[in-house]
Amino acid sequence: MRNVKTETFSLDIPDVFEAVRPMWESIRAEHETGDDTVMISAGLADQTHLRKHPGATLIDRFRAFCADRRGPATFTSDRPIQVGDHAGHVITANAETGYAFYFAIVPIEGGYHYELTGDCLVSQQDTYFPLFEQTLLTLRCFGDPVPALAAQRRAIDAMFADDDEEEDEDDIVAELAPPFEIPQDGQDYLFVDATRFDILADTACSVHTYSDTGDGLTLDLKARAIGYDAQACAHILNDYQDGEVYLRFTMKGIYHPDAPTGRYAIVNDSEASYTVSVWKGGFHYSLSLHGELVLKDGWAGFSGYFQGFSSDKRYPVGFGLRLPVADIDWSHYAFGSLEELLRAPADLPRHAQLTDPGPLPDALYRYRALETLTLRYTTPETAQALPAIPDALSGLTRLRSLALTGIEAVTTLADSLGALTELQWLFITGSRAAKVPDGLLALPKLVHCTLSDNALQSLPEAGYSPVLGSLSLANNQLQTIPAALTQLPNLRTLDLQSNPLSSLPEGLERIENLQLELEKKLALLDYEYRGADGGGTVPVDEAIFLARNDRASKAMLDEALAGPQWQAYRTGLDAIALHAVALCTTDPDDYGTPGNTRFGGLPDLPAGMDYPTLTTYQGETKGWQFIAQLDCAALAPYQDYLPRTGTLYFFIDDQESVGARVLFHEGPASALRSAAGLDIAEDFIGDERGIYRPYRAQAARQASVPHFYSDEGYCTGEAEPLEPLHELFDQTEALRESLSQACDVTPAHAINSYVFKQHDTPQIEAAHRLRGRPEDFMVLLRVSSDERPGFCFWDAGEIYFVIHKSDLAKRDFSNVHCGLESS
Repeated sequence: MRNVKTETFSLDIPDVFEAVRPMWESIRAEHETGDDTVMISAGLADQTHLRKHPGATLIDRFRAFCADRRGPATFTSDRPIQVGDHAGHVITANAETGYAFYFAIVPIEGGYHYELTGDCLVSQQDTYFPLFEQTLLTLRCFGDPVPALAAQRRAIDAMFADDDEEEDEDDIVAELAPPFEIPQDGQDYLFVDATRFDILADTACSVHTYSDTGDGLTLDLKARAIGYDAQACAHILNDYQDGEVYLRFTMKGIYHPDAPTGRYAIVNDSEASYTVSVWKGGFHYSLSLHGELVLKDGWAGFSGYFQGFSSDKRYPVGFGLRLPVADIDWSHYAFGSLEELLRAPADLPRHAQLTDPGPLPDALYRYRALETLTLRYTTPETAQALPAIPDALSGLTRLRSLALTGIEAVTTLADSLGALTELQWLFITGSRAAKVPDGLLALPKLVHCTLSDNALQSLPEAGYSPVLGSLSLANNQLQTIPAALTQLPNLRTLDLQSNPLSSLPEGLERIENLQLELEKKLALLDYEYRGADGGGTVPVDEAIFLARNDRASKAMLDEALAGPQWQAYRTGLDAIALHAVALCTTDPDDYGTPGNTRFGGLPDLPAGMDYPTLTTYQGETKGWQFIAQLDCAALAPYQDYLPRTGTLYFFIDDQESVGARVLFHEGPASALRSAAGLDIAEDFIGDERGIYRPYRAQAARQASVPHFYSDEGYCTGEAEPLEPLHELFDQTEALRESLSQACDVTPAHAINSYVFKQHDTPQIEAAHRLRGRPEDFMVLLRVSSDERPGFCFWDAGEIYFVIHKSDLAKRDFSNVHCGLESS
């Protein structure tokens, strides 16, 4: 793996990618196969380009963006993904051209996000999609996106300003390609540098029907080099498609009754307003397209150049193509403005995506064939043009999707919307409406409904669509919700975050994806932990987990807190300092002592226990990756919470999903088989890192305190006065260093210790996933990156296994949560 960094993020690029190029806030990696080029591109972005697409949420808009991002394609998966502390989303797609695409978005704070895209042939996706995802999951975010993006824009502007100066001096663009004019002989053409091409018969111009909300007009130009000479064309073409190339443009805002019309500047394979999307293939991987795309008088033309990695590598590009105007079916075209829509006959448009359309004219309601309609208002000023939801919308009875977003001037949701009985998707956000009219959520075909960011105070007590699958009510003023929502058979996702809830109906916790703050789950729902065995919990002696109840740990803590700077914090730190066991790898383990504490390598399993396996999503049987085994008898003198005898084994599935498996053998070490006898190959392990190097470990007592970074959850009760420590980084780091030095070993790994996290705590994570209160969970084992066994968890991070204290007391390790944290 190759770690590549920009100013704000880093990725670990698999070694198979030979060409890796960071540029400002983006990273591009390429791998030449015998059939094509496999590519990964990733970068930081604001949400400007996504706002041009329909959808009430960022993910909805990203989904719409992906629908035409690489030309006509069919979605093959659409799922959330956890990337470190960030909730991301992945969409995969297959195109009729034979390409497969992996699209991912990872939102971060401040209205920014990272996008990652992987491209390969459909026949190669089983090989490369796992690498795309592996790369995504190594994403590490740091730095400030605001100045980084500003610097990127300045650099790009400067680069093209330099280009303009060169062009003024040398008239280089004029040399490279003259402005497009319709050819006098009426013949189609394409040239690149000195090579001319034959236009192939499967060149096409059409509006694809893959997207549910319409699409742009796609021009798919396919051609073959005349008299192809691989050596002569090596600077402009790749060497594995025998001189065949394609240029594909998907264009919006170009409808005209006579012929498509428009003029667009293409810079570095993209168009600034995202009205045009650009794809190309068959060309040398280093080349990016620059120039002007023109549609006029029934023709599409381009004049410009390909540019290589250096600015002196420029090759002229031009084409002219007569469009089959009479054959274009516009019925699935997505009209992007009122002006464009009103140019069309009333029975033609089915899809309209209108941004800041101003006052809605009566003429809009003539378009009764519309199946999807988006009205998007981007500022409070533009939203004043829609003071109320027009009753006339109810006349558009064919609508399957209606999105009204940013409608800040609207104070009431119109009853008339209940007449839209064909609606499957409804998005209404940004209004000041206080209630939902009866009948709106009962629409018989309504599957997805987003009513976030309004001012809703109540919902109908009854009357909900039985097919409703997702309902977002985040950021409203709801104090409760009706019990009817708990009875909906298909409701899988319910988002209630950021509401002043005071009560919730029984059974709501059974909804599969309930998005709600943990404190509200605990206060308002039956969110009690039932035990790993479902039989409830047992009393636990909390004292055994605290440093103040262990003489040696207490002495370490008192010495570290002796200075006057700790006077105000001693009581609080004494209340939460943990009685941890530090573990340090020492010497390579030759497996000569079965059952000893070990990190890496393979485990010493008891007779009759097979090496644990899992089934991958490709249907393969693979082994869990062994992380550590703990000799409980050897660790018993250092603490009172682990089993007194036996062996604990820790496994993960991989560093992407970080699923955990913890096994416990209660018998003596004499019953164990040495790992030396296990016949386990490296490639049998599910994680690509295979089998780590085996190392012995030494243990010692340690007093562990929080990092005081985004872990305010620890500062309650007696520890509430510790809140100011979150602003005293140097002081708290000095305390942690002092406690580390007081330990008899270098505390690389630990049991019952605190874990550095950028958001929440391991205990809060576990409570969200497993139910229960965060304070009832403990870190069973923290494992840091360690060069001795070869551990490297993402970017020098650490993994942590979290268990409910009652399960620990019952010696039941079947319900352990595992997480991974990295910088």
